[in-house]
Amino acid sequence: MNTTADDFSRWEYQTLALAAVAQCAALVNKLALQGDAPQGEQIACINPLLVLNPASSKDIYPNPRYLNLGLRTLQDILGNNRLRENADLVRYTLGMLLLRNKLNSNQAMQTKIRQSLEHIEPLQVLSTDGVVGEAEVQAAQDAQMLQQLTFEQLADVVQLFFATQLSNFL
Repeated sequence: MNTTADDFSRWEYQTLALAAVAQCAALVNKLALQGDAPQGEQIACINPLLVLNPASSKDIYPNPRYLNLGLRTLQDILGNNRLRENADLVRYTLGMLLLRNKLNSNQAMQTKIRQSLEHIEPLQVLSTDGVVGEAEVQAAQDAQMLQQLTFEQLADVVQLFFATQLSNFL
């Protein structure tokens, strides 16, 4: 793989997209087991969902280095490394890819999801480093509240999707 996003080929961007899916699976697993996951890795998975009119693939994945977890996960899954240990990750990844296929065949749902995503702010890196004054503390708290709002709005979008999919099966 090339080292800068400017030089990535179409195939390399497709690999990054698949790595993002694998990283989402790994983060779900990490959150379930440990209750926390690194900010940069979360941002690399969530913010691309909010890029609705990209000029190029670089707009979707501006910091490919934050997809290292996903690339390593893909390597483990596809290389049969620790297959038993990664069984949940394989299931999560395949499940997301199946949901993607269902979504691709439902234009009305795509439109609903897009409309919901239009109003969601991307995540920003939260840092408490150098927070000393009252204004900095307030800014950090505001950023944290905005991040929480983003997570809640995304949860609503997911709930909308699954509620609609569930009604299609009944």
